[in-house]
Amino acid sequence: MSSPNELRLFISSTFRDLQEEREHLVKKVFPAIRSLCRSRGVTFTEVDLRWGLTEEDAMLGQVIRTCLEEIDKCRPYFIGMIGERYGWVPELHEVMRDPELLVRYPWIEDATLDGASVTEMEFIHGVFDAPSVAKENACFYHRIGSDNDVDDPERLDDLVDKVRASDRPMREFRDLEELGRCVERDLIRMI
Repeated sequence: MSSPNELRLFISSTFRDLQEEREHLVKKVFPAIRSLCRSRGVTFTEVDLRWGLTEEDAMLGQVIRTCLEEIDKCRPYFIGMIGERYGWVPELHEVMRDPELLVRYPWIEDATLDGASVTEMEFIHGVFDAPSVAKENACFYHRIGSDNDVDDPERLDDLVDKVRASDRPMREFRDLEELGRCVERDLIRMI
């Protein structure tokens, strides 16, 4: 869990279809947020696991546990982005490679059997099953206007519906600039 003088933000999305959006946030939005936080005596840290997951984590089946542990360290701050991909759906045998995962997060077995993607598991753990996370500290952003490379349209639509039903802010965006403005406004509100 974040300390009182830290805004540690977990960024959740599929990697393949939202690379540009993540880069835009890291290079254009987060520096301004970091500066604003610093002026108020707060440390801003974004947790973007594109850089934090290793080949060894994958081989040992520890990718999911690493994601969930980072969400715990960032709680209550979370943003989820949805594009055209539902994301990687792990097989049960992949989940079983990490026995500590099922001990610490027993609900993962059912989520895996239900065919949940790692992104959906992050949304579940970070927001859907976290009633103590205040509404304004968890926001979602949905890119609209493109149907390229949709990997599982039915599951993706279900995930969007779950986000809408979560009663957490969900902003729709069409381009990088619009996403940046939305995220910046929401983060300033969190600060």
